[in-house]
Amino acid sequence: MPYLKMINKEVFVALKNQIEQGSVIYGIKSQKYPSSPCYGVIITARCDIAQRKVPKYYYLEAVDATSWFYSKYGYQQVYSTTIKNKRDRICTLAQELELDGTTLLSKSSEEVRIILDDKKQQLTAVRNSPKKVDTLAKFIDEYIQIAQIDSDDIHRKQAIQKNSKSAISYLKDIDLGKLHHYHFVPETAYLDNNIKSKGLIIDFMEIRSLPLEDAKKIAVPLSSSNHSESGIYYSDLPTLQPIENITSKKEFEKYIKNQAEYTRLKDNYWLEHDGDFVAIDGTIKSPWCEHLMQHFSNCFSRIGLDNPTDDDYKKLIENCYKE
Repeated sequence: MPYLKMINKEVFVALKNQIEQGSVIYGIKSQKYPSSPCYGVIITARCDIAQRKVPKYYYLEAVDATSWFYSKYGYQQVYSTTIKNKRDRICTLAQELELDGTTLLSKSSEEVRIILDDKKQQLTAVRNSPKKVDTLAKFIDEYIQIAQIDSDDIHRKQAIQKNSKSAISYLKDIDLGKLHHYHFVPETAYLDNNIKSKGLIIDFMEIRSLPLEDAKKIAVPLSSSNHSESGIYYSDLPTLQPIENITSKKEFEKYIKNQAEYTRLKDNYWLEHDGDFVAIDGTIKSPWCEHLMQHFSNCFSRIGLDNPTDDDYKKLIENCYKE
């Protein structure tokens, strides 16, 4: 829950937050993380914002750290290698017992139990083989428990609870800068509340932009009871009358305009229900902000580019007069 929801309206109005580098905007909609509202962290240079040199503000998508781990994408990043290793181990052991691991994993729990019980009876007289069957059953249980990538948030939460060491280790690696595409910012960095057990996972691979008109609306959220004057709210979504009720060209043009704005707002912001809104949640302070920007810069300096060759440049210029 964003910090601004926890303070009263009058206090928040007095803060009169302005967008700057490091501003954390709540209420972003993400295709990568579609199950809950996300955040945007402004990365446009402070001087460019102050001098109004830019036509839009750039931001990085961010997700509540807890939500990131049980999101489908985050869970896949953390546990996909573990899941693959467990699957490979099952297939290897199953092969030793003249079984097919892939087939076993496609069966229901009851079917697997019947198959393994039957195999155990067949190998009763073979030294150590019954123990191998028990081990295989254990491996399958562990695999089913953790293989929740394509499941739902609830099952992924349960899997994390039983396999938390992998998530803790992954978070440490993010914080140490070993995983270059992500960055962890604790709440204390942008809410000044001394809480380090909560925060945001910032995704360096998701860079988006905020139009200046939208930025102006959310810069001082809740400053007026009239939502049309400041902030972006669910109630700001244009009303779309049934197309069959349109009787004139003017009404049709208005419908098209409203439809375009409705789609734009819904695609970019989390405006799903009455009461949803977009607003500044806080600002990442120094030196946390500088550390974030340094990490972001280092991440992109590592990306190799297949740059154009001299021949490509020559052909480009030739196109100026050959076309």
